[in-house]
Amino acid sequence: MKIIQLHTALLFGFISIFGHLFAGDDLFKASMDAIEKEQFNSAVKGFETIIVSDSNNTNAYYNLGVAYLGNKSYGKAIWAFEKVLNRIPNDSETIEHLEYTYQQLNNELTYEPRLNVFASGLYSISSNRWSMIAIISSLFIASCIFIFKLNSSHSTKKMMMIFGFIFSCTLISSLILASSTMAYQTEQNYGIVTSKEIATYSETQDELSDKLLEGERVQLMKEEKNGFIKVFKANRETVLVLAEDIAII
Repeated sequence: MKIIQLHTALLFGFISIFGHLFAGDDLFKASMDAIEKEQFNSAVKGFETIIVSDSNNTNAYYNLGVAYLGNKSYGKAIWAFEKVLNRIPNDSETIEHLEYTYQQLNNELTYEPRLNVFASGLYSISSNRWSMIAIISSLFIASCIFIFKLNSSHSTKKMMMIFGFIFSCTLISSLILASSTMAYQTEQNYGIVTSKEIATYSETQDELSDKLLEGERVQLMKEEKNGFIKVFKANRETVLVLAEDIAII
């Protein structure tokens, strides 16, 4: 009886998991259809639902940005496209959409990449892949050591030492890059203004005349009292803003 109950529980578990996956696929297709029909509000709701359950879904963030763009919610579109670049910093289509979105804002802001071209290429490789490269490199190092010990040829030993050094450098580099890529993808150090403009405040939480404009990207410093957060503006000036006014990337 217990075995039957266990099998029944597993069966319902698999049905639940696969049902959830298929439901997600159906919602994604329906949201894509909504974009094609220019039903952008419906598309936004669909993709927002998807990212709640799958916060790493870059396809959902990208198409959410397209839906926001269709709605003329430019600040929110920039936020969604920036979320894609957190995972794939050198994605050319996303960068083109970001540049176009900033043009539509017409408030003198332009897209400025957070990484240079070289770093973007390295960070576009997932941390899992860098980890796999590290594992493969360690296996090659072990092979070099094994061959070095078994072989009496001086030239072969020298070759194994060279290969061992190369693979050791690859191992160390890939471990560093795996850690750095993971940190870049998960650390939430930036935010986007998604409203037309937001107020800024001094250290004493008095409102300043300066405003942050829609689409402006700020670097987050630390949370303050009363719902404020300290940020760096593009000109490196430090101000306080209300945390609720910033969409964290």
